[in-house]
Amino acid sequence: MTSSLRATPIPEKRDYHFQATDKQYKRQFARRGMRKNFNSREMKAILNDPMDSSVIRGVQVPKAKINRFVRRQRLKRPKDKTQAHLGKETVPATELEVAIPEDLSSHSPPLPHGEIFSAPRDCKLMLKTLIRTTLSFPMA
Repeated sequence: MTSSLRATPIPEKRDYHFQATDKQYKRQFARRGMRKNFNSREMKAILNDPMDSSVIRGVQVPKAKINRFVRRQRLKRPKDKTQAHLGKETVPATELEVAIPEDLSSHSPPLPHGEIFSAPRDCKLMLKTLIRTTLSFPMA
């Protein structure tokens, strides 16, 4: 039996002289809804709580544990509590833009006879043209 289970006061052991195994104790804890750790949903609820109460199931959650959760989940705390949306992070569009290097260029092969591409009717034609022009370039 682990030391934490030995240190836990068990009424059955004291009152009924019932000696159980670790697995039996853990099963009883699970049945009664007793858990040692906090799940992600509970931790995110603490982060999104406008009252800043860090109590889960009657237990005060240390700030260090909350900070560790934020680091592990790579979350950013909203500056304004009204910006929190159930733990979902929103990324501004400016951060999603990718800078394209100036020396990078792309080339699409021209369609035969100056035709204009209109999907999906001309997909087959464009694929044939692409293959034909690719095969005509010398391979290095």
